[in-house]
Amino acid sequence: MELKSKITREQLVKYLHSLRENGVSLSDLEIKTANVENFIDWAYQRSYLNKDVFKQLKNEIANFKLKPKEAEKTVPQIQTKKPPLQRYIAFLILVIFMSALGAGIYSRFFANTKTPYAYPSSFTFPGVTAGTKRTLSFQGRLTDNIGNPITTKTDVVFNLYNVSTGGSSLYTGSCTGVGGISPDQDGIFNVLIGSDCGMSAIDSSVFTNNATVYLGITIGTDDEMTPRQQIANVAYAMNAETLQGLPPGNTASTIPFISNQGDLLIAADAPAIRSINTSANFALTSAQTITIASASTGDVVLQATESGTIKFRTGGDTDLNNRMVIDSAGLVGIGLNPTQALEVSGNIYANTGQIRLGNFASAPDNIGSGSLYYNTDTNKVYYYNGVSWAEMGAGSAGDFWNQALGTIYPKNSTVDLLIGGTSTASAKFAFLNVNSGTPVASVAGNISLASDPGTVRNISSTAGNALSVNNLTIGSNGVITSGIWNGTDIDISDYTNLTATSGIVLTDDQLTHSIANGYKHMPADGSANQILQYSSAGTAKWITVSGDISIADEGGVTIGTNAVDGTNISLASEAAGDIMYFDGTDWVRLTKGTSGQVLHSGDAPSWGAISLTSDVTGILPLSSGGTNKNMTAVNGGIVWTDSDSMEVTDAGTPGQILQSSGAGAPTWVDASSVGENYWNIDSGALSTKNSTVDLLVGGQSTASAKFAFINVLTGTPTASVSGTTGSTYLTADGTL
Repeated sequence: MELKSKITREQLVKYLHSLRENGVSLSDLEIKTANVENFIDWAYQRSYLNKDVFKQLKNEIANFKLKPKEAEKTVPQIQTKKPPLQRYIAFLILVIFMSALGAGIYSRFFANTKTPYAYPSSFTFPGVTAGTKRTLSFQGRLTDNIGNPITTKTDVVFNLYNVSTGGSSLYTGSCTGVGGISPDQDGIFNVLIGSDCGMSAIDSSVFTNNATVYLGITIGTDDEMTPRQQIANVAYAMNAETLQGLPPGNTASTIPFISNQGDLLIAADAPAIRSINTSANFALTSAQTITIASASTGDVVLQATESGTIKFRTGGDTDLNNRMVIDSAGLVGIGLNPTQALEVSGNIYANTGQIRLGNFASAPDNIGSGSLYYNTDTNKVYYYNGVSWAEMGAGSAGDFWNQALGTIYPKNSTVDLLIGGTSTASAKFAFLNVNSGTPVASVAGNISLASDPGTVRNISSTAGNALSVNNLTIGSNGVITSGIWNGTDIDISDYTNLTATSGIVLTDDQLTHSIANGYKHMPADGSANQILQYSSAGTAKWITVSGDISIADEGGVTIGTNAVDGTNISLASEAAGDIMYFDGTDWVRLTKGTSGQVLHSGDAPSWGAISLTSDVTGILPLSSGGTNKNMTAVNGGIVWTDSDSMEVTDAGTPGQILQSSGAGAPTWVDASSVGENYWNIDSGALSTKNSTVDLLVGGQSTASAKFAFINVLTGTPTASVSGTTGSTYLTADGTL
């Protein structure tokens, strides 16, 4: 249905004017306008008309209802001056009815108008169809010089002046020719000056700009009648119409009003409602919903000028009820006062959308622990852990490794690596101090350098750095530069190649120490039965042994039969904890062992750790809390401990890995169930699944890694350890 295009304001105005021009009676006007109004209401309720068009049509009907009806008053008589050519017009009664929003004039002309209230539903002006135009209702009677009514069509011209004589016309309206005045049988006529006979409306400035206005009338070809008639109460009527000179309306310099639809309309350019009181706040409230809407592509702007803050509140009118705050710096806070561009107190839930992190090519300045950003160079997400930026884990749980460029390395290049334990002390293999300090590779056991028969493997350092093993330091030229030798024998085959510094003096074939508790090498033989005497401060010397003690040429010492008196035998270089044993020929001193070692018996007893292979047969009892428990070995099993004993797991299947169960027994699980796995465990050894890639620890490249096992696929295999200065690596040809 195309009612929107068929019912317009222009069509409605044209129809209403046709009713008035056709002389429709007042009762018929009321019926017809009521029917039109009912039809418009029906069309709006069924959404055939939008709200703006509906309001315009209702306003037009309300304005039409308030137009003055033609009042029946005592008719002035006008006679023509000279019959029959000239008429003597005598105005017996000249009543000018005008309406311009004057309260008194308005009540006279609209006393019988039906309205739902004592006041009109909208602003209007007496006899006005447009707010800026005016009309005057005039009634008179035409007679000839003997008083007979003139009933033929007569030309009449109306002029308005601001002076009683002379001057220029402010307005001219005429009823001439076919549009001339047509009196009735009594010579009475009615005319609406500014509307009937095709006259243009009277501009409102005629009344607003002039304190007094006069009406001049010209009949036919006669001169203008005298005297001119003053329009009574012009100034007072216009003041009532305009309210101290300003008319009601919705444009600039007008008095705003509430329309019959309850709207306050403003049609001026860049309108505004402002409070200029600097000591009080301005409030805009509603008992129900407040709607702020813009038309077409217009924006809705909430503006806090200078240093003001925009606050959104619910549930109250204090800052405790702030739900959203936008401060003068543009920072937005939801549930709090913001310190960032957007800060939220509470949860953030993107129901069906996405959350995009800030993109940076390198790590930005953090805004606190828990900060996130996306690195466009590595295409990864990083978080700030309170100390540094760390990469967010990707993939399934337990996936801590990357593989690239033929190497496998941890995703987090700042953490240590432990194998065979969960702490530095318990781990069988440990790569420590990856993040800071001197990198250390720790092995709880022996290091075996396997090679083909005849091939020598070396431990070497690179970049001219020294190699330090505990307290023993070997320089890059192979010279021992510091450390203490605790072995039992040092064989110097050619003393000519021996040099000494820092308190050690080498004179020809003698090596002496210049401080107390030193030693002296004396290659010259002593005499028979002489022994070397130790001196705590000075030089050792040969002394002659006499009596029951004899020393053979090969160094054997003999004590004569029954020559030992008492329980003590004092021997040189004795030390607490040393023991003596007889090897079948001589008595030999055995230096005391270290803590945890046991003495292995035999022709040549020795200190050492317990060997489960050679020292233990059958069941090895373990004591814990006073209760012994048996432990039976399982081929492929792993030893673990419970609260009071050591236990052995069942053997797993190839490809499985051991998973901790906390305080319970560990179990074998498929490696694929705990994330991507790059490792194999076979025959008690840990190896990479890909046997052609290098292994890096503490970095993602050979140059940055703290520990590196490189050239696995081709070239000479090399184990590299990078310290704070330089690095150490072991090559397959035995070079350290």
